[in-house]
Amino acid sequence: MPTRLDLDFSGLHREVDVAARKATRQLGDVIQEGFGDVAYAWPGVTKRRSGELAGTVRDVVDLGTLRDSQSPPMRVGSGHYELTWDTDYAAAVFLGAVFKRRSYTMPARNVPINVLRDFDFPAAFAQAWAG
Repeated sequence: MPTRLDLDFSGLHREVDVAARKATRQLGDVIQEGFGDVAYAWPGVTKRRSGELAGTVRDVVDLGTLRDSQSPPMRVGSGHYELTWDTDYAAAVFLGAVFKRRSYTMPARNVPINVLRDFDFPAAFAQAWAG
């Protein structure tokens, strides 16, 4: 007599989504901390708008506007989340830029990518899944 084994994993979609959201939130928290890392080379000492003198190796925080513009994880699909930075100059900071007819350049200081190099997302997801 034929026998059927019916495996219904449809209930996992919600659990995967919840774990993905939690792991992405954890990544976002680590990225926030990464803005304070003194790890970015810059030619010369400059005075920031905050009044702080920043040396040749520095973090990317001046007034904190870029750091503080990070959104909470936004769900764009099942198990699919994104983080965004809502400032006009986020791309220029992360990717670098050339200004004023190439007379001024800003080196890339891509905090999210630098954090992702060391962030163990599978471990964060597994911890969120278990917890």
